[in-house]
Amino acid sequence: EGLNNKIKVLKRNAFGYRSFTYFRARILLMLKLFSSYEKTVMHLSA
Repeated sequence: EGLNNKIKVLKRNAFGYRSFTYFRARILLMLKLFSSYEKTVMHLSA
């Protein structure tokens, strides 16, 4: 649910991207950062 919301926010702010490739790269970067953040939180809470 939260991940879909983050992508929707990116989509709303994507008017400045020149192509879908840049938009896709931004989503993948965000996913990588999001997953590393989740791993850190899970590690600290264990």
